[in-house]
Amino acid sequence: MGPALSKEGMLRTSVFLKYYLEVLNKEQKIPLPDYIFACNPYYIDAHHKMAQSVRHIQTVSPLVTWMYEHQMNQTPDDLLQIPYIKQEYKKMAHLIAEQEYVNDKTILICWSHEVIHKMIDYMKAFSGYSMESNWPEVDKWKGGEFETVVIIRCDNENKKMSVDRIRGALKIPETKKKKEELGKWFFDQFIQ
Repeated sequence: MGPALSKEGMLRTSVFLKYYLEVLNKEQKIPLPDYIFACNPYYIDAHHKMAQSVRHIQTVSPLVTWMYEHQMNQTPDDLLQIPYIKQEYKKMAHLIAEQEYVNDKTILICWSHEVIHKMIDYMKAFSGYSMESNWPEVDKWKGGEFETVVIIRCDNENKKMSVDRIRGALKIPETKKKKEELGKWFFDQFIQ
């Protein structure tokens, strides 16, 4: 697998935008994110910067662009944060659990599926919160499963955290007609 999204991954970015706007925002009343965190696609070795993967940034880019065009309260550089590489999920968890500027904010994290469950465990450990979850600890995210959304809610007052894993949320339409409808919907979001 290369550093960029596959054709299916590109389609899924449209599905993700639609899911966030129509299901999470409108139906579940989850606010648009104040911050979006994605893996930093570069790591530095002894000789030069090396690209790992830009897939996480590509996945959230349509939402970043939509928010910039429709809200104008933050620039894409302010909204999209890429502080850590994939393997630094402990630092990412610590940032979310400890930093004042993210308290009482809606935060979207697009990270590597291989370590997202570990990041959640570290968020719980760093925050000291009790956790309720529909995601059994033994059920790690399997390779090739890219249709799942995980929603983490933190109740700072009562020191509680809930984790909801929604499988199939980002399912790509199966028929050509449904894909065309999704494409039309997607491009309609950016016509002003």
